[in-house]
Amino acid sequence: MLEAFGMHASVPAARAGRAGPMIPDTPLPWELLHGPSLDITGSVGAMTFRGEVWQAVELALRVKGGRLQVGTVKLALPAGPVAISITADASASMLPVTLSVHAPGIPLALLARYAGLPGQVSGTARVEAQLRGSGRTMRDLAASLDGPVSVAAVGGQISNAALIRLTSASLEALGIKVPVQGDTTLRCLGVGGSFRQGVAQLRTIALETTYLSLQGAGQVDLGRETVAFRLNPLAQVGGSPVSVPVVVEGPFHDISGRLDADAFDKLGLLFNGWFGGDRQTACADAGIVPGRAPGR
Repeated sequence: MLEAFGMHASVPAARAGRAGPMIPDTPLPWELLHGPSLDITGSVGAMTFRGEVWQAVELALRVKGGRLQVGTVKLALPAGPVAISITADASASMLPVTLSVHAPGIPLALLARYAGLPGQVSGTARVEAQLRGSGRTMRDLAASLDGPVSVAAVGGQISNAALIRLTSASLEALGIKVPVQGDTTLRCLGVGGSFRQGVAQLRTIALETTYLSLQGAGQVDLGRETVAFRLNPLAQVGGSPVSVPVVVEGPFHDISGRLDADAFDKLGLLFNGWFGGDRQTACADAGIVPGRAPGR
């Protein structure tokens, strides 16, 4: 479509090794915004993108004077309409960019593909974001992000291989063995927090699956490409479920987990209200799913 208007994008391939930065620093094709002025509206009855069928797609796009405004992209999905808007100003020296997402039910399979997770994934996630940043590369944008973001999913299924990829640091710290083959029931997943200058303070991290339940909080620094989480997985100790503190930290390409020895020294193995079988409450505590009524 861009070529029909005489606009030709050329994005160099990213150059990043395993030991180097993972977020590419190649220039984004902002020069396209200095081309012809565009004012386009359109609708698509149904289209396939990344293996997912999207119904009733509506688009309103405007490019003028180096400024891009994708007023609204609307998608009709079973869980409710998705609305996305984007702005970018290539006429400004800092090149500000904004992104707004309201999505009651994005397919988890789509998020999994972008995250590079292996195997099949089913279910939907509610995504809310109001982000802004600036820069001429993806790394610049990531390191300058500001604004709130939240992801919540209730029900679904992921492959064991994907679960291992996501939670390997906690699984290894606790000595939990998950077979590579097979699938895992995803009871719920929740992540919520806000970015400030590329650093995400995640106040809510909650997960309940067949093999692992955990809750906690932490930080993701996109500029330095590091993570630091303090999680409380639910593990079986002496036949009883115990909330065990685990620290997960390191650069993106070498994240590792360890038992929080300091917490053990100060607190010991606290049961933290986990009495009563293997009942999982991580997502209820985080407000992602309704909690049980008192006394039940």
